[in-house]
Amino acid sequence: MERELHTITYAAQGLRLLFFDHSKFVAITLLFLPVMQCRNPFYFGLSLLWLWSSGCTEPTTPSAERLKFPLSQLEGKWQDMNRDNSFFEEWVIEDEFMLRGRGYVMAANDTVFIEQLEISKAGEALVYRVGLNSANTEELVEFTMTEASETTIVFENPKHDFPKRISYQIVPGTGIRVDLSGLESGQYSEIHFAFVRRD
Repeated sequence: MERELHTITYAAQGLRLLFFDHSKFVAITLLFLPVMQCRNPFYFGLSLLWLWSSGCTEPTTPSAERLKFPLSQLEGKWQDMNRDNSFFEEWVIEDEFMLRGRGYVMAANDTVFIEQLEISKAGEALVYRVGLNSANTEELVEFTMTEASETTIVFENPKHDFPKRISYQIVPGTGIRVDLSGLESGQYSEIHFAFVRRD
């Protein structure tokens, strides 16, 4: 019986982690607790099987329809001068779920690097696409939104080496902080940009 109670406790903790909505957690726990306490091995095993299968479910990505982060916050021209060369990002908003932009680096008066940027809706998800702005490079690397608040939005692609994670954070009165993280030559690495508005 003591072992069963430990199992019930761990199962309840698993449910709490699985269901972020506390009301769902309470409802499902109350529904399955009597079954898990049942001394019949068949029903007890059935309840554990259900909990295991629920735990194997892929986590859902945040829906673009419930986006808390207004994409219009990114619109405009931004510059980071904390390095030897000036880094720029420019974003133009096309609708509620579509931003097109470009990132580039200026060395003296020369543009030495340009990349194409895009944030758009893909099904229920919001994706960030980036790639070289070259006639020979049409493919854009895609990152899916995994977190969003009123001031921060995060996109991730676990299969990509660097970056695996891209986050934009609005810093009130300052500008935008952009963080890139992932693996470079097998080592974890981070790059941080502090952009200020230039338009």
